[in-house]
Amino acid sequence: EMPASAFRAVGRAIPRGIRSVRRMTSGTPSDVIPAAVAVLEQQRIFVSGMTCENYMSQSMSTESSIGGHVRHSLDHYKRLLEGGTSDTIVEFDSRIRGTDVEFYPDAAIEEIESLKDTINSLGDKDLLRPVECVFLIDGEGKSMKFQSNFLRELWFVTHHAIHHNAIMKVIAQELILDEIIPDEFGMAPSTLNFIGQRH
Repeated sequence: EMPASAFRAVGRAIPRGIRSVRRMTSGTPSDVIPAAVAVLEQQRIFVSGMTCENYMSQSMSTESSIGGHVRHSLDHYKRLLEGGTSDTIVEFDSRIRGTDVEFYPDAAIEEIESLKDTINSLGDKDLLRPVECVFLIDGEGKSMKFQSNFLRELWFVTHHAIHHNAIMKVIAQELILDEIIPDEFGMAPSTLNFIGQRH
């Protein structure tokens, strides 16, 4: 059994046995579009307050840069939007490292705006399109194909971006850049739901 002290890592106790999610209501496929755009907009606001030096700084704790995490998360959106709307195969691990998006905040902002425009243009037909996703499953190059649909994968890349935003938040705090961190940055919907439940 986990000791009560383990629940006090953030400075306050979390009651035992509390449900992590309140009663959920059913969304519609089109609800994912504003949710995805909102996460990208948070990232745009975050990046816009940053110098190139801070953007490219290597974190001592994560051994990575904010720019690297931005490029990585945006690449997943790009792979889905390039593959999922033109054919039925999406290769998420086929990405290019070291692009301008990784080193220059202005390039990242331009990329984010382009992705937001593309996502906002999606219709129900696009969202419900079947897709086949290819992922590497080990470091030796072995891959597997998974059957899915565009909507599911759009939420995957959005959830993936949220978690990278959380890592970027840690790096920004390490660089003493707390003032540029948007409210709720890097917080998953389940976390926000849980916080709302306690108030």
